[in-house]
Amino acid sequence: MRSIAFLLDDLAVHSANLADPALGNPAVGGTEYSFVSLAHELAIRGLARVTLFHRNRTNIYPGTFRAIVTDPYPAGLRSLLTQGGPIDCLIVRGHDSLPSSGVMDSVPKHLPVIVWAHNHLTSATLSYFAKCDQIKRVVYVGREQCALAGGAACQYKSTYIVPASYVAPRLNVSTAPRAVYIGSLVPQKGFHRLAKLWPRIRTACPTAELDVIGSGRVYKHDQQLGSLGIASLEYERLILKYLRDDPTQYGVVFHGKMGVEKYHLVIRAMVGLPNPTGFTECCPASVVEMSCCGVPVVALRQWGMCDTVLDGVTGYLCTDDREYVSRVTSLFADPNRARLMGIAAQRFVQEQFSFAIVCEQWARLWDEVVSSATPKYSVPSIRGRYPLSKLRTANNKIQSPQVHALVNFLDRARGVFLQRY
Repeated sequence: MRSIAFLLDDLAVHSANLADPALGNPAVGGTEYSFVSLAHELAIRGLARVTLFHRNRTNIYPGTFRAIVTDPYPAGLRSLLTQGGPIDCLIVRGHDSLPSSGVMDSVPKHLPVIVWAHNHLTSATLSYFAKCDQIKRVVYVGREQCALAGGAACQYKSTYIVPASYVAPRLNVSTAPRAVYIGSLVPQKGFHRLAKLWPRIRTACPTAELDVIGSGRVYKHDQQLGSLGIASLEYERLILKYLRDDPTQYGVVFHGKMGVEKYHLVIRAMVGLPNPTGFTECCPASVVEMSCCGVPVVALRQWGMCDTVLDGVTGYLCTDDREYVSRVTSLFADPNRARLMGIAAQRFVQEQFSFAIVCEQWARLWDEVVSSATPKYSVPSIRGRYPLSKLRTANNKIQSPQVHALVNFLDRARGVFLQRY
C-alpha cells in the first residue's frame, strides 16, 4: 500500500469541523473540502496510508488519517516528511503562489510531487511546473480547465480528475418558480451579474423568487460586511444598485453563509443559477450540489460550467445574457421539464462524480508517478465559447507557450470586466 501525503494550507479556514466529510461541506472553500474528503476516502477504502499536513490547529479532521500541523510553514515540512516512515508521493495545491511560497524548497528532492490545480493559473506558473523536476504531474479538476491550459509549457505533465461528491440524491420538492444561487459573495463568483439580470427574469415571471446562499466570508473569515451582512460594503453597493436598493421587491432573500443545512432550501428550487459569468470556475461544486438536489442549472457556456452541465439534458449552457434570461424563464414556465432535467442531473452526478471512480483514478496516477512511467495524456478539445477560439484550438496541437500566455492574458483581462459589470 502506498503512503501518500497531502499538503493543505488551511490558515484562512477557522474552526471547521470536517471530522466526517460525508456529511457535506460545512461552508469551507471547495478546494479545502476536496483535499480532506479525498484523503478520507482513500484511507477508508484502503487505497493508501494517508497523512495530511496543514497549518491551522483550530480545524477538526477525520480520524481515518494522520493530520499533522506544519509549524513553521513551510520550513518545518522537510523534517515532517521524513517522520513516521517514508512517503511515496506528495500532493500539493497548484496555485499561482506556489513558485514563491518556498514549499518546493522544503520538500526532499527524492520525493515526487503531484500538483492539484483547483484554479486557472498564469502561464508563468505553468512554466514553473514544467521546469520543476520534482513536479511529476499537474492534475486539473476539470476537462475544460485542462483544455484551456493546452499549449502551456507543462502540457506534457497534465491530466484531469474531477473532485468527487458526497451529496446523495435528494427529492426535489419544488412547486413554484424559485431559483437558488450558491457561492461566495465576492466579484469573482459573479452574483452581481445575476442581480443585474434578475429584474428582467422577474418581469417575465412576476412570482419568481431567488434564494441566495453564501457570504463574503467563505474565503476571508474576517471580511468586513455591509448593511446586508452578506458581502463587503463595496460589493453590496453594486448588488443593491441592480436590485434598486430593495431586494425584497424582487423576491430575493439572502441567507448568508450556510453549511449542510442549505439543502432544505436547495430542494425547493426549480432552477439553479450558480456563478452566471462562469469566471474562476474549474469544476464548480455548487453545480454538483444543485444537481444532486434535482435542480437543473442554467449557466454560460464557459469554463467549468462546460464540465458540470450537460446542455439540454441537465440544464442549459447559454451564449449570452438574452439566452440566459430566456432559458431561466422557460424552465419556470415548464415545471415538468425542469423536473425531468433535475432527475437527469442526479443521474449524471452519480455516474461521473462518485468516489469509487475518482479514488481509483488517483491510485492509478500515483502508481504511474512512483514507477516513473512516462505520461501519455492528450489534451482534450475546448468546449466553451471564448475569444480567439480557433487560435486556442490550434495551439493545443502547436503547443506554443507564447500563444498560451496571450490567450491566458486575454481571459484574465476579460475576467476583470466580468467582476465589475
